Amino acid sequence: MHPLMMHCFGLPEGTFNFFMRRDGLMQFVAVEDIGRIVAAVFAASDRFAGITLELAGDESSEDQLATVISEAAGRRIG
Repeated sequence: MHPLMMHCFGLPEGTFNFFMRRDGLMQFVAVEDIGRIVAAVFAASDRFAGITLELAGDESSEDQLATVISEAAGRRIG
C-alpha cells in the first residue's frame, strides 16, 4: 500500500480510519479476482461486446477490516 494511503487510514498511529460507517458493511473484490474476470472478457471480447457486467464481493465491516489488517501488520490496528 502506498505510504500516503497508510497515513490517510491512520495505520502508522495504530488506528484505522476508513471511509465507511463503523456499523456498516462494504463489498470488496480481490485484485486477483478482477484480473481473472478481465482476462476472460478480453479472451472472449466478441461474446462480451456491449454487455455491462456487475461484480460483487464479500461484505466486510470496518471491524473485520481492522482485524485483517492487524493480522497482516503483526500488531493491533483498530
